[in-house]
Amino acid sequence: MRQRSILARIAPPLVAFLTAVAAAPANAADPPQKKTVHVRPEDMAAAEAAVKKAAEGRKLLKEKKVREGLQMIDEALGEIERTTGPDSDYSTSNRAILLDLYKALGETAKLEAVEARAAAARRKWTPPPERAADPSLNKAMPKLAAALEATKRGDFTGAASLLEQALPDVEKSDVSPKNYLLVTGVLASLYDHSQQFSKGESLRRDVIAKMERSLGESADVADQYEFLATHYIMRAEVVKALATQRRCVEITRKTSPASGMLVDRLLALSGLLTGSGDLAAGEATLREAMGIVKGLRPVDPLRMVRVANELARVLDGQFRNAEGDAVAEAACSIAVSANQPAVTEEAEPACIRTALAKKDTKLAGEIAARRFARTEKQYGTSPGLLASAAHELAQVRWAEGRKDEATALAKKAADAQERYLDRILSVSGDAQKRAHLRLVASQAYDLLSMGGNGEGGGRAQVRLALETILRRKGRSLDASADAARVARLFDQPADKALAARQLELRRQIAALGLRGAGGVPGVDPASLLAKLEAEHDEIGNKLVAASPLYGAQSKPVTIEAVQAAIPDDSALVEYVYYHARDTSSPVFATKEVRFVAFVLHKTGEPVAVDLGDALPIGRAVSKLRWALADHGDVLPHAKQVHDLVIAPIAKHLRSSDARLIVSPDDDLNLVPFATLVDERGQFLVQSREITYVTSGRDLIRIAAASAQKRANTQAMVFGDPAFDGAAGAADPSAKASAGDLDNAKFPALPGTAAEAKAIADLLAAANVTRADATKARLAGVSSPVVLHVATHGFFLKREREQGPSNTRSLEYDPGDPVAVPPSRSANPLVRSGLALAGANQRSNAEGLLTALEASSMNLEGTRLVVLSACETGVGETEVGEGVYGLRRALVVAGSESQLMSLWKVDDEATRDLMIAFYRDLKAGTGRAAALRKVQLAMLGKKETQHPYFWAAFIPSGEWSPMSFDLQAPIVARDAPPARDRSSSSQYEPPYPAFVSSALLGMHYMAITNLRDQPDRAAGLVSLQLEYALLSNLFEGGRGFGLHDELLLSLFAGLRTSDGTKYASGTDEGSLAGGFRSGYELALGYRGSSFQLFAGGQATYNTFVLGDARTYGVTLPAIALLGIRTGSSSFIGLRGQYGKWFIDQETAGAALSLDLDGFVLRAGLEELKMPVTVSLDGDEARASARRQVSTLASFSLGGTF
Repeated sequence: MRQRSILARIAPPLVAFLTAVAAAPANAADPPQKKTVHVRPEDMAAAEAAVKKAAEGRKLLKEKKVREGLQMIDEALGEIERTTGPDSDYSTSNRAILLDLYKALGETAKLEAVEARAAAARRKWTPPPERAADPSLNKAMPKLAAALEATKRGDFTGAASLLEQALPDVEKSDVSPKNYLLVTGVLASLYDHSQQFSKGESLRRDVIAKMERSLGESADVADQYEFLATHYIMRAEVVKALATQRRCVEITRKTSPASGMLVDRLLALSGLLTGSGDLAAGEATLREAMGIVKGLRPVDPLRMVRVANELARVLDGQFRNAEGDAVAEAACSIAVSANQPAVTEEAEPACIRTALAKKDTKLAGEIAARRFARTEKQYGTSPGLLASAAHELAQVRWAEGRKDEATALAKKAADAQERYLDRILSVSGDAQKRAHLRLVASQAYDLLSMGGNGEGGGRAQVRLALETILRRKGRSLDASADAARVARLFDQPADKALAARQLELRRQIAALGLRGAGGVPGVDPASLLAKLEAEHDEIGNKLVAASPLYGAQSKPVTIEAVQAAIPDDSALVEYVYYHARDTSSPVFATKEVRFVAFVLHKTGEPVAVDLGDALPIGRAVSKLRWALADHGDVLPHAKQVHDLVIAPIAKHLRSSDARLIVSPDDDLNLVPFATLVDERGQFLVQSREITYVTSGRDLIRIAAASAQKRANTQAMVFGDPAFDGAAGAADPSAKASAGDLDNAKFPALPGTAAEAKAIADLLAAANVTRADATKARLAGVSSPVVLHVATHGFFLKREREQGPSNTRSLEYDPGDPVAVPPSRSANPLVRSGLALAGANQRSNAEGLLTALEASSMNLEGTRLVVLSACETGVGETEVGEGVYGLRRALVVAGSESQLMSLWKVDDEATRDLMIAFYRDLKAGTGRAAALRKVQLAMLGKKETQHPYFWAAFIPSGEWSPMSFDLQAPIVARDAPPARDRSSSSQYEPPYPAFVSSALLGMHYMAITNLRDQPDRAAGLVSLQLEYALLSNLFEGGRGFGLHDELLLSLFAGLRTSDGTKYASGTDEGSLAGGFRSGYELALGYRGSSFQLFAGGQATYNTFVLGDARTYGVTLPAIALLGIRTGSSSFIGLRGQYGKWFIDQETAGAALSLDLDGFVLRAGLEELKMPVTVSLDGDEARASARRQVSTLASFSLGGTF
């Protein structure tokens, strides 16, 4: 979405107000005036309009449109002289321009007319009376002027404070209500740009409501809606921004139809539409804008090019690249014809694209180089603009085959983007962080496609891609954790003040640096940003001296820094999900989504291995997770995932790699790599220790934290909460967090009582159980050395499912007639959490601790958090950002390492696992190694050898041994034990029972009750095709939906009944066959364990058995039931009966067994359709009307 620079949006309304009330210049683009200009109140609007028109004329003169500019100034000057006086600075400055140019052009008549009009104005002019002094306004004016200066400096917080102080006096003064509201709107903008969003939204909405009541649907109201839309964009609230911008456009269509303003606002609306995924609506909006801009007079080539650029981008997003090329070429042609510098600059991306499409890489390179040089000179301190121009030039150099130069430029772009992220993420909310990271993700995808994935690139390309991934992956999580950590690291007032000032500087730098700071007189964006950056860095150096841990999180991430933190006997495996680009395309169009894996050791160069299409990996992960959670046949699915994500990198792993440090992405975040089965049929846990990090960058933080000496409090164990007890007073603010669980029932967990006691005794920990295990008690812990919580966990998906009674998962009260609605919150941190004392008390949020609330806990320095509950490690996965749930919350809260589960866990098995884990941990075994030791022991026992029992828990973060001394630093990392040689989405989708299939069948068919004719019978073979049309769109999702299939069957065989001899000497024939085609449609429910549908079927049938023919259309009702029997197997039952509208009817049933795509089916069907038989062996036939045809079937085949 194109936006004016921040200062250009905020300062002019404030300047205009000062002009209206205190005789300051009326236009922010004009130089300061020498004399006060008094205007009668009734002439103010006309004066402002005339001054604005003259300014537009001067702008045309600068663009070398002399005739058009002179005409506009000449037309405006008469009104300026009438309203401000013939000798005001506004009149004299504009008149001087006219006189000089008319004289230079030799247009004496026009020169004399200007002079005569001025003389006439002097004769008529009567100065207006000077305004009486207004005490309230005089009191406010110094603060208003100071607020303007603070705004120019980028000190938005200070400017907001000054305006807050001035507004009460402005309200008491005699200024018009409209002007007062305009200045109030300026304050709302200052709130936004100083990150005081709640204040900004509330104030802006109040301004809009008051202005709409007094002014109706006016241009000023449309302006306020545009500001509010910008507010929502800054907060990454796209839905609200879209609705607000639509309202803005609606009003502008009425107040300024067919105007440049409407074009600008349509452009902004299209950006929001395309950003929310509605590319078709975005295209329609742009085509409306293009229709308007083509009709503007004078012609506006700048806006025309802007619209064309956006239209080409939207067409690319719909994979209509050829149309996008044509639009870009048209934009380039417009710029060439206009021959205006501003238009030429705007069209440069289109001209680069056009040149590349025509294979003119030389011209594309010249334009891109010129664009980059200009951007670097003008906006060298604005990292967003610099990164864009540098990356654009890198793409062109890559197309030219100049790979080394392209890589150097791409690195410059990546470094600039890193500065941008460092500033903007630290002052953004969580949704904003993710929005910013999605915007810059395209750059990383390009780098991976430009050789960084190991395909077609060299050492430099692989290193640049990996370094960028290490900096970006999990960046939102790190930014949140770093912000929370800064608040905990500094306890001295002076350090706290420095940290607060640095945060304020980051707000100013982020606000000013994203799009420059042009548009306001007296403001040099480069020098202002340089000054702010210098102060920011100076404060950073002081904070580093105060806290080495802060220094570690502030250092730039490099491959060398990560390698230094990798142990000698370990390998980092960094998985990345990315959009593969077609680098031969002018726009680097997306081809497909893929996975790449980087392997990095302490020494040596990184290796990139392209793993191929991401879709098969996602499917394999989904099947593996089903098998793991349901005690299914794990081995084939675990082997498949291993072959897809481990086997391709195996040759790059060293024999000394006893530990794999895995940084997964997308669906792989939910895979326990310990369960993957190698080529020898062994689980990966049997050969290597495995631990997890969000990004390889985490290793730098882990190494820095391990050297710090931190004071901890006593270990704490929470277990066996009294779910049915009281939880204390409910916090109304937390009600929304748990409202989705009002009807949930958490059953008692008797195993957790023994587990909690044993662990508390082992660790000399505080044991908090039953009624004491409350949310308030858990949320109030402060840096315990170990925090162990044995209770129910929950992650609310879009559909609810009930866990077995012996698992640590939630169930629902069957006696409650109120259905539990789907989760109402879009925030995954609200939909996951832990159940504590009082959790079964309805409408009592104090019994539930959500992940959002857990992220605010003080776990700084806590060495280990164990959540001995179900699904505490799951959540919503986001590409490049890991898992949004309890796992993320505990990292933000400051914990050093975590142990959590990926599926509903068995109560008794978990208790035994945890007790054994702590015994080994207490004996000095590393955190990941202790878990592996217990897993191997369970694997060796028949009753717990299935991975369901031992593989649910995964370790993340620090893996080394830990000291239980409350004052001691972390001990040195151990070597893992010697080897023992003896992931599709955040929810678990159903395995579809009724899908497209192809079958071969054997059938017995009989036609009976043929009056005086003998029965007919035949044996048939068939080819049956069943193809799902619309229901393919719903495959894999739970909930209400539809099932449909297109049906086609071909039959051939031999008659088996006795033949008939006719009088003519011929017999009835021995061949049999037929075909049937139809369509069925049913509505119903698709769940994880069963599927049920009901609907109708329309089929045309025809069969020939010797001389008997039966044919007709059947329209029966159908019912389908699918019952899941394993991770990828179903039993299907099908029934049909009756007739609709016609005389033919049918009844039948079929039983199907689907074993991971292999289908067996048996069925029996009766058809009552017309039958004809031969009379004498020739064409004369007799009708036997509706006789009974019976078809018995056995088929086998597969799904597709």
